[in-house]
Parts: sequence; structure tokens; C-alpha cells
Amino acid sequence: MKIKFHYLLIVFVLFSSCLKKRNNINFINIENDTWSASDTLFFNFKDLDAEKKHYAKLTIKHKTDYYYQNLILFLQANNQIDTLNLQLAKKNGTWNSKGAGDTRFYSKTLKNLNFDKKDSISIVINHAMRNTNTNQIREIHGISSVGLEIINED
Repeated sequence: MKIKFHYLLIVFVLFSSCLKKRNNINFINIENDTWSASDTLFFNFKDLDAEKKHYAKLTIKHKTDYYYQNLILFLQANNQIDTLNLQLAKKNGTWNSKGAGDTRFYSKTLKNLNFDKKDSISIVINHAMRNTNTNQIREIHGISSVGLEIINED
């Protein structure tokens, strides 16, 4: 009985230490897995530790019927606009993302975004997909959700 109590105590300590390092994460679902060029995703993070530096991790949840090899995004943060080209698949069609069945998750750490000593962060994301004639693709299909996580740098 004493041994079980010790194991329970160890599990509790490990679990509580994980809770202390909890990061801010927010997912926005894309209705019907169809992301329109006019659909803007707004991410707001408040009550951050203003004494620490932060960086972001972007996660794309997509279906295996996503037509393109990449996903190009406009990301606006701190009054700066950045273009991200996410390579969701290799040229041979193999997914760079992880998952099972018809759902995949692709993550990218965005260390180049500077969130030094802020207590709140706002980030705006739009897709910027274009076809070969540089015409905007109005809708992309197969993107289920976009997640953004703000992580404290230690």
C-alpha cells in the first residue's frame, strides 16, 4: 500500500509540474474544411508573462485530399506582415505532416516573430494561395483548422 502511495505522489508531482509550464494555444476551425481568401483568422493572447520572451508555433490540421503541396500564408503580428510558405508535402506526394487516416497535422516553430516582453499578442492570418497566373485562389479545400501556440522562452 505504501508503494502505491509513493507512485501516486510521483505522478501527481510530474503532472503538476507540467501544468506550470502550460502554454497558450488557440485553434480556429475552418468551416467545411474550405478556407476562403476573405476569411481572416484572428488570434489574441492575453495575460502573458511580460517579463519573458515568447515565440509562436503554428499548427495546420489538414485532410489528405488537400490538393496542393504547400500552403502560403500572410501572417501579421506586431505591425509586421510576413509571408510563410509551409511545405505540407514532398514533391513525390508524401506528407511532411503527422497523423493517421485522412487527417494530418503540420507544425512549424516561428522563432523569427519577436514578442519580447509583452503581456498580450494579436496575430492575424490569411491564406495567400495563388495559381500559376498569379491569380488569387479564392477557396482552398482540405484545411480543417489553424492553431497558434505562444510559448515562453526559458
